[in-house]
Parts: sequence; C-alpha cells; structure tokens
Amino acid sequence: MLPICAWPVQLTLGRAGCRVEVPPADVYLAFLGGRCRPNTVLAAAYDLKVFFTVAGKPPQEVRPADVLAFITAQSTCGVS
Repeated sequence: MLPICAWPVQLTLGRAGCRVEVPPADVYLAFLGGRCRPNTVLAAAYDLKVFFTVAGKPPQEVRPADVLAFITAQSTCGVS
C-alpha cells in the first residue's frame, strides 16, 4: 500500500475546464478538453489528483515505478 503524503493537489473546475495545478497534467487535461466530453475530462482530472496525492511527490520526481505501484495498489484493492 502506498503512503498518502501531504503534497497538496487541488482539483479545480471552471469555465476553462479542469485543472489539478500540476503543469504537465494540466496541459494533458487541456488537450483532452478539446477532444473529449466534459465528464471524461473530469474523470481524468480526478484520477490525476488521486495519483499525485498518493504519490506524494512533485511530477518531476515521479518515476515509472511510482505509476506501476499505484496501478498495482488500485488493482489489488479492488479499485478500478
């Protein structure tokens, strides 16, 4: 199980779309916003918020092993 750290990640909803205040993730959400329905963008934003909250580190410190550990933890807890 991954520890939950205090690195703050905010999910912001507004006219401009969803943001998680993580610049690379916000660029991705803006990209999705031009191609997907609003609920799809909201779901992606929520998933990113959960990931960065659980990872507990800034995006430049996230490694593939962090992503794989997160996916494994979700699948072993019955969360999809």
